[in-house]
Amino acid sequence: MRWIPVAAIVVLAAAACGDGGRPAAAPGPASAPRRAVVWLTGEGLDEITAAELARVGIDEVVVRRGAIDLAGDAPVLRFNPGPPVAGGLPVGWLLAVEGAREGLSAGAATAVWRAVMAEASVTPPAEILLDLPQLPPGMADFVARLAAAAEVPLVPVLSVGQLETDEGPRVAAAAGRCMVPAYGTGHPDLRGAGEGGTVPLARKLEPLAGLEISVRIGIAMAPVTRPPLGRWGDDLGPLTEPENAEVRTSSELDRTFVVRRPLDWSGRSWAAGEAPAIRWWDVSRLHASLAEIDRVTLPEIAGWDLVPLPTAGARLGVSEEALVAYLGGDGPAPELQVEVARSGSTVRVSVSNPGPFASAVSGVGNWLEVAASQGSVVVSDRGSFDSIELGTRRGGEWKPLVREVADAVRFCENHVGPGEQLTTGSVRLTAPRAQVRVRWHVLLSSGQEAAGELAPQ
Repeated sequence: MRWIPVAAIVVLAAAACGDGGRPAAAPGPASAPRRAVVWLTGEGLDEITAAELARVGIDEVVVRRGAIDLAGDAPVLRFNPGPPVAGGLPVGWLLAVEGAREGLSAGAATAVWRAVMAEASVTPPAEILLDLPQLPPGMADFVARLAAAAEVPLVPVLSVGQLETDEGPRVAAAAGRCMVPAYGTGHPDLRGAGEGGTVPLARKLEPLAGLEISVRIGIAMAPVTRPPLGRWGDDLGPLTEPENAEVRTSSELDRTFVVRRPLDWSGRSWAAGEAPAIRWWDVSRLHASLAEIDRVTLPEIAGWDLVPLPTAGARLGVSEEALVAYLGGDGPAPELQVEVARSGSTVRVSVSNPGPFASAVSGVGNWLEVAASQGSVVVSDRGSFDSIELGTRRGGEWKPLVREVADAVRFCENHVGPGEQLTTGSVRLTAPRAQVRVRWHVLLSSGQEAAGELAPQ
């Protein structure tokens, strides 16, 4: 983890602070409405965005505030300056634990909490999230003591792999709650988010099912790229244009884009032959994740954390605007607006995606089809779509054709992005009295589909 300049370092004389006893585990909290939490980047949160997040049901934001070093005889706390957070949302703190070891003194936890309260003398945090990369024997005892001393909820962050150890469930039980990263891109901003793969969530959480604790589920939203961009990437649109790059499904991430001509994308210039690999998380995947979370019955699900708040504007995967719109009840599929213009025997179709939601990247799953009721069709060009495919609708099902006379045509688009507008080439009907039927189909990255059709008179 990269730290911004340290604002304060506190060395704690732990041995003088404890009572030497072994505290009981913190009791599990009573059932409560599920909470939605968003972690912030170092840029913080402005007043307008805070109001929007509150409007769509976000209960809390989390900021990274530093680290607790337990390697020495006395704990050392390093606090970073907190980013500016406007608005009235409660603010939780994330503290990373370093140097976790066996044999911590009984007073270490009390001393840690006193240092946290000294740093938070003006505005105490709403809760403390404790990121625990290592779980040596005895870590549950430290967590139990810290939970007993703390005046706010203590939420250990435990990976799926850590739940399968002896100490992981003990730590969760000691706090009465935990947060488990279970979905997302695997970005290092949320440790452990890539663990477990496609294993069902209920199975990932099985080690906690018999404990009287509540669990929040973490979702890593930030995209991952190879080579790294050093920032949140821009919309995928330029990379999905066939003249700019070849889209390959064989990739170390979700997709690899082999650049065909010099291209500027996401703040850097790409030369022909370069091949960025990208993994992203969009609203349709978020929707599928939340649906699975909702189906878990044990352990008790207390809510979910999005890490981090996406950047505003046309962004890779999900933008701030798309997230707010989704949480407000829109999406997750693009709502396409289709208009058919016919002049005599010539038809041209326009489609627009005015919202912030995008399709999957697919060479065959995103298409708009024009079919004639009789006769055949003659197509001038692909228009602003990426490719065309001739076929037939005779018999009611689509069948691609190679050399036969076609009575239908599909205009395919690798990726339907937010705000995108597309127009077909002209389609001439050889039978002047033929009727046309327009169908469209969009594939989402979650595997879901969205489709529609129109039969203009």
